[in-house]
Amino acid sequence: VFRWRPAPHGVDVDPRHPNLKVKPGLSTFESHPSDAGASLKPMLDFVLNEIPEDQWSSSPILLKATAGLRMVAEGPREQILESVRDALAASPLEFDDRKKGAKVIAGTDEGGYGWMSVNYLLGNLHGDAQPSDFVGVVEMGGASAQVTQIKGAADKVPKGYGFCFSNGTPTTELYTHSYLGYGLEQARTRVS
Repeated sequence: VFRWRPAPHGVDVDPRHPNLKVKPGLSTFESHPSDAGASLKPMLDFVLNEIPEDQWSSSPILLKATAGLRMVAEGPREQILESVRDALAASPLEFDDRKKGAKVIAGTDEGGYGWMSVNYLLGNLHGDAQPSDFVGVVEMGGASAQVTQIKGAADKVPKGYGFCFSNGTPTTELYTHSYLGYGLEQARTRVS
């Protein structure tokens, strides 16, 4: 549950946010996709307990699935997402855009968002950071690993390896690559 407040440079997100991780992940519903939405109940209950009831309808909820669901075949993946969308739409939280509110994100987005999170927490996204202040990020998730760094001035990012964003400052360009199948859970499966 992210909380933010206005700040001179845009918004500040409280780095101490309550969170809950629930297993199994959505990819485990490949053989019974209609059950995926119900698996969100513990998380939805957690979120509703964290947010005052009078703010539920104005609190947006999004689901950004990552590599585990990218590895699921398209048919079951879409059925899983439809079940998830139904569950989120039935919640009292703000969930309007059914396609964008619950989707599988690309590996470049996964790497870019991870890089943004780390550099935000280090105070590097407030607009006055120098290129040497930014850190590269190697992140290992459950089903993939991402390597992300700021694009150098002379570097040309190959097609499909870029992530760009703007937070009120000039556009920041990143090089990022997601190694699908090289996450921690995938490694454990291969070894055992």
